[in-house]
Amino acid sequence: MGNDDSEYSALIRQVMHSRRTIAGFKVTMNTLTDVAVARLPAEVLALIFVHYAAMSQDYLRLPRRYERTEFYQNILSLTRVCHRWREVMLNTSSLWACIPISGKTEKEVLLQEFARRSRRAPLELYATVSSERGAAAFRSFFHEFHRLDILRLEVDPDELHTLKDCFPCSAPRLRSLHCYMDLYHRPQAAHTIPFFFSSCTVSMLEELEIGGFHFDWKRMVLPPNLVHLVVTGPKFTCSWTFAEIANALAHLRVLRYLDLDGVSPWHLDPDYMLSNPPSPIDLPSLQFLALHSYALPCAYMLEHFTLPPNTRIKLSECRSAREDTISLLVCPYLKKLGARIVEDGQDPIDMFQFDKYQMRFWKRDPQAPSTSKLTRPHFTTDVAGIDGGHGEMDSALSLRMLCAHFPLRAVTTFKLDLGTFNLEQTADWQLVMKLLQNVQVLELNISYSDSPQLTLPPFLTMSSGSNGENTCVFPVLTYLHLNGLRTRVYTSMMEQKDKFNIQDLREALMYRTQHGCVGLENISLKDCSGASQADVDVLKEVATVVHWDEGDKSRRTSYATLSSSKSGDGNANAHVSTPDPNRNTLQEQVVQQVYAIAALKVRINEVSSHAPVGRLPESILIMIFHHYIELKTDTSSYPFRTFLQSGWPCQVLAVCHRWREVAMKTPRLWSTIYVGPRSKLLRLNTFLSLSKQESLRVHASLRECNEGQIQLLQSVLQELHRISEFHLSNAYNDLCSTLVFRCQAPAQAPALQRLHLDLNTFPLLCNSSEEPTDTSITSLVNLPSLETLIVIARSLTWSKITLTTSLTSLSVRGVDTDKVRSLSSIVCVLRGLPSLRHLSLEGCFPPSHVSGGPSPADSVPLYQLQRLRLAGPLSTCAYLLSSLSISSSTRLLLEPEADYPNLSEITSILIPPILASLRLDASTHFQELQISSNTIELFQNVRDGGPLHSFTEFDADIFIRLPRARQWNTSFIESFPIQDVTTLTVSYLSSTLSNSRSLFKQLDKLTTLRFTASSEDVGLSSVINILSTQMDDPNVQSQDSQRHVAMPLLKHIFLDRVIFPAGNMWGQSNRGDRIMGLRRTLEFREQLGSPVETLSVRRCLHVGEDDVASLKSVVSVEWDGLSRDRTYW
Repeated sequence: MGNDDSEYSALIRQVMHSRRTIAGFKVTMNTLTDVAVARLPAEVLALIFVHYAAMSQDYLRLPRRYERTEFYQNILSLTRVCHRWREVMLNTSSLWACIPISGKTEKEVLLQEFARRSRRAPLELYATVSSERGAAAFRSFFHEFHRLDILRLEVDPDELHTLKDCFPCSAPRLRSLHCYMDLYHRPQAAHTIPFFFSSCTVSMLEELEIGGFHFDWKRMVLPPNLVHLVVTGPKFTCSWTFAEIANALAHLRVLRYLDLDGVSPWHLDPDYMLSNPPSPIDLPSLQFLALHSYALPCAYMLEHFTLPPNTRIKLSECRSAREDTISLLVCPYLKKLGARIVEDGQDPIDMFQFDKYQMRFWKRDPQAPSTSKLTRPHFTTDVAGIDGGHGEMDSALSLRMLCAHFPLRAVTTFKLDLGTFNLEQTADWQLVMKLLQNVQVLELNISYSDSPQLTLPPFLTMSSGSNGENTCVFPVLTYLHLNGLRTRVYTSMMEQKDKFNIQDLREALMYRTQHGCVGLENISLKDCSGASQADVDVLKEVATVVHWDEGDKSRRTSYATLSSSKSGDGNANAHVSTPDPNRNTLQEQVVQQVYAIAALKVRINEVSSHAPVGRLPESILIMIFHHYIELKTDTSSYPFRTFLQSGWPCQVLAVCHRWREVAMKTPRLWSTIYVGPRSKLLRLNTFLSLSKQESLRVHASLRECNEGQIQLLQSVLQELHRISEFHLSNAYNDLCSTLVFRCQAPAQAPALQRLHLDLNTFPLLCNSSEEPTDTSITSLVNLPSLETLIVIARSLTWSKITLTTSLTSLSVRGVDTDKVRSLSSIVCVLRGLPSLRHLSLEGCFPPSHVSGGPSPADSVPLYQLQRLRLAGPLSTCAYLLSSLSISSSTRLLLEPEADYPNLSEITSILIPPILASLRLDASTHFQELQISSNTIELFQNVRDGGPLHSFTEFDADIFIRLPRARQWNTSFIESFPIQDVTTLTVSYLSSTLSNSRSLFKQLDKLTTLRFTASSEDVGLSSVINILSTQMDDPNVQSQDSQRHVAMPLLKHIFLDRVIFPAGNMWGQSNRGDRIMGLRRTLEFREQLGSPVETLSVRRCLHVGEDDVASLKSVVSVEWDGLSRDRTYW
């Protein structure tokens, strides 16, 4: 029973763990989909695509040959997601500027299409020329070399001669060149390498990497502006001499990175070095020097170079069996490092790393955050090092070299591979231990071999032998990091065998304390196989803190489960359990959950591949956060409150650790603050602290007058000096008084630029005596820095309100019109706003207060006004238009209320003040007109957005929304100067409009006609009626045949969502008549000298291939190719 209970408990735990995993994956997937990359602005979306393409380009920079179709698939897959992604991709030329060429699977059409879409962007070519086809593909880009920026070229020796004709061209923009050529078996091809530099203009070249055998440095001409140089020589036989290299490097004054591999060791013996003293080569800008050769050539080259004191040096493959050769290497090496690594500790080494392959010296990062003794310190990249390469450095020689030449007294961190040497048997370590007396952090990487595991306790208890005392090594050690320790080994029979006794380590640490060493403060166990909580408890007796990553916990649990199941009663066949249905059910649940986890992983990978938000750089993540702030904090819409109340910034912190770090460093993410009935003071203070000194946007909706609400508002007003936008709604009188009291001194609100007062609903919640007075509102709106003011109130006395002269945007909306005084006071207020650019007045002016019109001398000059919106009674709108003098470039938006029954009276009342205020006369021309069921839009310039692009209402120069009338009358439109209109858009086409032919007779210069969204009872018949409109008397013969038909210059017709007639159960007679009617109308216009050139049909119902074929005989038809029915809409 015991075994059954353990199996049941293990299965139940696995089921619960799987359920938690599934829940976590669902949260991750929802978070990724909520990012909504498709809704991001085009510039942010383009940056994401560029970063995604850069991730795909990483493997292209490697010198290897393989199929590169995956890169093309990754780029082209983005264009198939949606129409908007495709549009952004096509408009981002840099995405197509990276072109890999292998000559195996890429089609020539694909390569040329990438080159065409890249336009004039700097070009990046990653070419692998290993066949005649690859060489031909590379030669096809010969005419694009003038914009070549990066070239990665890997050439086969057999195809090298085919590229000679490509390089005599000029590449003035080339910055980076990587050439990899295998010439080991083709020594006769060596003379073909330097022709690129002798004949090609590469004055802008900054980065050069060349790999090839038998390279001829004598004929090499390097550009003087070279910053990065990597030259890889032979791997088996060396052919370069340092004298050849020195001549090529002598004039490189701005070189920063130099990596030389394959320098010849010939003639470099000690006698030669003494008889031929080197002439120094000055490289004043060099920051990194890497030499890959034997110890003797490296030492000789170090003698030649004159380096700056901060140059990082790396010696690789410096192998030698002679101790005197190592000494020859160390002497010049120390001279180059003498300015930074000195004995007196002015600029000491902070970390020393040693194993049988390499030695590394590190320095602490001065810009890293300060850490306590319980955390590992931060280090920069290695400042110097000696690498044995593929061969092993002799341990005894290396240790003696360390003690004799390198200053190790200041080392505070020692990193050692404990599996490298048998340390307790190496006498040379006594010399090292005398120098490493200041080590505080010891990091031991323990290999998985059998013998070195037992050397750890003797190593920690080894005597340093300093001052004749029996003192242990590292007397001030406080941090011990063990990586790869194995306390148990599992054999093939799943038996546990002790590999390392943790008690020995505990006794060794206690021995150190007894002999005068500092006690350990921190022990870290990482990737320790077989470690358990009992081992951690043992180590806690000798250390203050023990960190354990539990990395092997799952394997240890499975081993324990299997071993316990095998133990049983001692005989595997002694007990045969009967099938348990409950156990089978649990196992089926586990299998189903495993499949569910796998499916969720696939889905997350799909979402992440198209929206790699988690892997984006920090700058793009911040842009996405800023975009969502603007998207979800629009004060004019309801989602503003939803966003603030939901605490979306707090949800960002829970996505992942990286998002949390970026969000905490983005003050703007926390700059929008909501103060409402459910707001908490703790969250409010968190937002205020994380926003730092960022300008605040505050939305206060306070419906209750209590101490909590007052405390919240006062906490926000303490940051009044950095509030740039304040939105106050549903406020009581005492809260308004609190705000007024804080704002009485203008210096207390120097940054307040936008103020939104929604005082419309509070009278419904309290008595009228608690309403804020006009005097208090005046104190709020008279701030010198205020630029935008939005007031929503039941009653305002305009004569008592004084607005600041710096106001640029004013919006006033009222509901209760009983307490509004006269319009003349409003006009007086507007007279004192000469800088006003946006004005919106809505619903607060009754017609009973209008008595006559103002005189022209009393008009208010607002020539800087860019947008004017008037909504209210028709007589009030007309009065205000007559009172304002605005420029013809002002965009006008009118929404008059239906206080007059017909359009003729609206025309007589509204059109004259519009023409007078905008100064519209015969010299004013409108080029585009858009008509819908109740709106009219006029544009002075044709919009550049395609034939069926959607625009906002404020794009129009004049926008008028009229009350719906039963009979449409076009006389209102004809009152405007529309004679020069070239583009007409008719939305929601009606039979009344199609029968009003006087409008279309005036459009003599019309070239483009668009029909969108017609109703079912009109559709194609209304289009035919409009196109067949003739002049007044078609029977009269005229010399000018074009005057017989209206719109004589019409060339393009666009039909979008226009309903074509559908067939009935008795046949297609009605449908055929309508199609033939459209065809005869087009033929009739062609006979009269007014042919239509193109007919575009998109998203239209009941359109078939027969209809398109019938129309193509008289006009060029552009059809989307889909025959849709009503279910599509």
